[in-house]
Amino acid sequence: MTNTPRILLTAFFLAAGLVGVLTTPAPAQGWLSQGITLEQSQRVADTLDDGVAACLQVPITYQPDCVGQVFRDAARQLANNADYWEAEVALTRVSRNAAMLVRSMKDEDADRLRHDGNRLRAVTSPAGGVQYLGDLVTEAAGTVRSLSAYEVRLFAPIAEALNDIASRLSTGRDGSAS
Repeated sequence: MTNTPRILLTAFFLAAGLVGVLTTPAPAQGWLSQGITLEQSQRVADTLDDGVAACLQVPITYQPDCVGQVFRDAARQLANNADYWEAEVALTRVSRNAAMLVRSMKDEDADRLRHDGNRLRAVTSPAGGVQYLGDLVTEAAGTVRSLSAYEVRLFAPIAEALNDIASRLSTGRDGSAS
């Protein structure tokens, strides 16, 4: 009978430890997160701005693939920071939809074009593809702007870049000359 309190006490501490382990966030859930910073958001915005400006310099038949690859690269910059999950999903959605667009409208007769280390594929209806990407980018900007006030403030450079990109895609201008 003298071991009963000891056994109960041991069981209590084991149960408490198990609860502590089960409720601790995993690294992918933000445990090792770097947090949200304006600097990181600005780096992603710069990647998007510079990349899309360069894409608007290639022939229009290659622009949908180019823009999709720029968004894929920008999403990868956010991939290891759980605090940017919403922004990463918005950018990845544009990238994936661009890839599906290029696959469905691929111009089989056109050669691939090398640009910034990527091999771009041409599409058969480039104007429609670029307009569709503009709509996707506008939707992504809305997603980034619809978060908490804290996140909206820190994601502002990304949201502004997305709005500017949507405008550039709809007008076909590179935005480099004001």
